[in-house]
Amino acid sequence: MKKSITFFLISILSVSLFSQGNNNSYFDDSIILSDSTESADFTGSVQLALSNTDYMVTAGDVYSLTYSANGIPVSYTIPVDPTYKIRVANLAVLDAYNKSYINLKKQVEEIVLKNYPLCGVQFVLLNPASFKVLVKGEVKAATEKNAWALTRLSSIISGTTTPLSSIRDITITSKNGKKSVYDLFLARRFGDYSQNPYVRPGDIITVNKIKRVVNINGTVERPGRYELMKGENLKQLIEFYGNGLSEYADTNRIILERDLNNSTKGSAKIYLTQKDIDSDYELFNGDSITIKNITELTSSIIVEGILNVSFNTNEIETEKYKDPLLIDSQNEKQTAKDSNLKKETAANPVQNNNLTQQEINKQKQSSSNETISRTFVKFKSGENYASLIRRIQSMFNSNSDLQSSYIERDGKKIPLNLELSLYNAEYLSPYSPQADDKLVIPFKQHMYKVLLTGEVKATVEQDVWPQKRLSEFLEDNLTDYSSKRNVQVISVDGTVKECDLFLAERFGKEDQNPYIKAGERINVQRMERKVYIYGSVERPGTYQLLPGENLKELVEYYGGGLTSLANTNKIKVTRISDDENKTGFVLYLNEENLKNNFELSCYDVVQIDNYRNLRSVIFVEGAVNASEGVELTSSDRFSVQFENGTTYDEFIRTKANWFKSNSSDIENSYIQRGEEVIKIDIKRVLYDVNYKFDEKLCDNDILRIPFKQLFVTVAGAVHNPGRYPYVIDRTYEYYIGLAGGFISEKNSLDAVKIIDINGKKLGKKTFITPEATITAESNSFLYKFNQYSGVVTTILSIITTSLTAIALINK
Repeated sequence: MKKSITFFLISILSVSLFSQGNNNSYFDDSIILSDSTESADFTGSVQLALSNTDYMVTAGDVYSLTYSANGIPVSYTIPVDPTYKIRVANLAVLDAYNKSYINLKKQVEEIVLKNYPLCGVQFVLLNPASFKVLVKGEVKAATEKNAWALTRLSSIISGTTTPLSSIRDITITSKNGKKSVYDLFLARRFGDYSQNPYVRPGDIITVNKIKRVVNINGTVERPGRYELMKGENLKQLIEFYGNGLSEYADTNRIILERDLNNSTKGSAKIYLTQKDIDSDYELFNGDSITIKNITELTSSIIVEGILNVSFNTNEIETEKYKDPLLIDSQNEKQTAKDSNLKKETAANPVQNNNLTQQEINKQKQSSSNETISRTFVKFKSGENYASLIRRIQSMFNSNSDLQSSYIERDGKKIPLNLELSLYNAEYLSPYSPQADDKLVIPFKQHMYKVLLTGEVKATVEQDVWPQKRLSEFLEDNLTDYSSKRNVQVISVDGTVKECDLFLAERFGKEDQNPYIKAGERINVQRMERKVYIYGSVERPGTYQLLPGENLKELVEYYGGGLTSLANTNKIKVTRISDDENKTGFVLYLNEENLKNNFELSCYDVVQIDNYRNLRSVIFVEGAVNASEGVELTSSDRFSVQFENGTTYDEFIRTKANWFKSNSSDIENSYIQRGEEVIKIDIKRVLYDVNYKFDEKLCDNDILRIPFKQLFVTVAGAVHNPGRYPYVIDRTYEYYIGLAGGFISEKNSLDAVKIIDINGKKLGKKTFITPEATITAESNSFLYKFNQYSGVVTTILSIITTSLTAIALINK
């Protein structure tokens, strides 16, 4: 019992002594804690070291040993000197070099327990050591950084590196001279901390210079700047460093920007594809790769009208939809102050019968302040308008007239009730977006009802807003039998006005296309005769004839008259004889029938032939340009009528400008006549006045002019002088780049001399023309001096020798 009490008292005393030991004078608050700066505080480093199995015993550490020896409390403070030899009381001397704190603690406590069983031994770190580490190499300045046993390599070099510092080639030379190379990229990307070791006293850290660094941007998962290792190129850059392509990557639009001359930072663009990825295209230091997004090629529609002014499609894309098809292009705004609307409202108080004056004022203010916005929205192939409307629903506001919206497509307006798409999840629109569609969202105005009757799709009471004309009101309501020549507008008091919309459309008679007013009724009559005219008239089309109007009025009045080559002896009239089966027969008329105003029936189709159709035709195709002032970049094909007996030399000389393009290989042209091929030297036909090519043009001949390959010559102080294929719209820098760049020892300031095919000198900023010559001048002073220095030295030597000989003779 006494022994138990004695052991209990000894244990309490030991714990008390240990607690006091933690607060002794060996703990220095000024010791540095931070890994990344030289003047940070080491507060809490003891707890960190005690909890970390990686903490290595370091010269300068201070430890505390406490135990009970035969009932007598014993306490030692044990410092670690550079020899790493520590004395454990009077029991043993241990070598602590290259040991962790955990292993040393275990060894010390086993020695004490072996000599004093049940002694309550405690071996504790009181104060961790700090030390300095030298950092040199490709750094801002060689410097010593403060560290401790848990400082990693990455923290030591932090703040010391330059843009040319390598994080993949860092050498640590230990105190005993051992060198190890580390790659911090592997540590940062994959958590491989064997590549980011703890530094030790006496370490010398050498940051080596980057050998090759490239940039990758665009549609990869990890865009950024990467330092490549030997043998790593495009494929590893995308798949390993960039972590692979994203969903919308367009591997047929990869742009490589490469420095051609480091002294001038000139660069060239190289266009790569999936094949270059597969072949692991070689990359150079400073290269920059951009992989385009395939959604940039998708089509878009214009959305215009009453939209949220503050609407930001980028915001929707990132915060709500994550949709790359929404782009916030231009937000064109214009104030929609419609003075005509105000005038009409004032002139027609009937429309405001059900509104208070306060509501009228509010409406006017809303109308005057409303803005019209315009933006572009991209769409996916096959997307339905219903899904597109749901995707951009945040664009719309309370003033957007969703029911009266419409699509403008190919000059036509297609009504589109957006509320069906927004409020019916199962609704599928009958329309899909097409490129260049315009979706128009009108302003929701106070409307009134107008009754529509007669020959229309349905008798309806339709909403009408101020300043809406009769033609717009009737749009999409007429049938194939509706008359545009006799539309009755019946006013509130019963007055009937007969309107002829043809006169309004053809001659701009606005009184025939009036604004619709509140209380009016529209009655559409049935058309009497509708006929069609095609061929050699100024205005072919479909027309509704009035009583007494026939062939002569159709041609001269409606059709605008005959064209210059009209053949009035070949007028064909196709007439329907059976309305039910739509069968019919053809009448052939002549000029006499035209003069006698041949009587026409409903649905007659009149076609007037052209004299040109009687002539034979040949085809000219290939590198031929029939449009003046237009650059020839692709193959064209023209049909040409000719008079019988015309020879090819006559035809070519009359069309000489067609064959004078630099791209036309006129020396190797030929005529394809069925399966027969006839060679023709067009160059000789054009430039040899005595040359005759008597071959006559035959119907359906094909005259083919091949394209000629063009080149640009690069000479002078470049690495690879020679001839390179001509590319349109490129400056001298592109061709110098193809030739391997300037030889800097011979050429200074990128001096070049550019001469076109005609001997004219071109400027450096102009586009290079075909068959031009680019000469990189050898204008370097040192280069020219070295060429003649040997001769000058020899002459001076001869003069000196001669003078010496003369001087000796004179003596």
